[in-house]
Amino acid sequence: MSATADPRVAAFRAVTSYVRPPHSHGCPPVEVVPGVWTAHYHDIDAREKLQAAAAPTTLVVNAATVDKCPVGAVSYGDGIDVLCIDGLLDDPEPLKKVEAMPQGAEKDAARSALPAFAPEECAGDAYKDFERVNAAIAKEVESGGAAMVTCYASTNPSDPTHPDPP
Repeated sequence: MSATADPRVAAFRAVTSYVRPPHSHGCPPVEVVPGVWTAHYHDIDAREKLQAAAAPTTLVVNAATVDKCPVGAVSYGDGIDVLCIDGLLDDPEPLKKVEAMPQGAEKDAARSALPAFAPEECAGDAYKDFERVNAAIAKEVESGGAAMVTCYASTNPSDPTHPDPP
């Protein structure tokens, strides 16, 4: 079943929409489902901040390693692993502005007027990491730990834990 035909994706998008939030939308640290947290990068950019935000965290999944969130594999010290998702960048500003528009004819026209961006200018292919990231999160939660999924603004539409295609 394709992600677009999956009723879970429709239910997910009924809540989250297809409108990209602005870069400043980061939410306070929150447990999305038991054992899986999200937070703005600056709320967890040091061990002390991470432990204050989500004390049970034993895995940090970093989905914006290159351009926004330079978390390295040893940034949090013993007992907290970091899984970095390489190759995910932020989209070009003109594309982000269009994706922030409400769904409809105006957005469709604006999207059609965009230039063709080179692949290295765009977010990248999160789907290549989808199974690996979700397996790591599941393993951590099943073993009694917790995972923090972060990018610069807390939930990135290109994040490898998001199931719907671009």
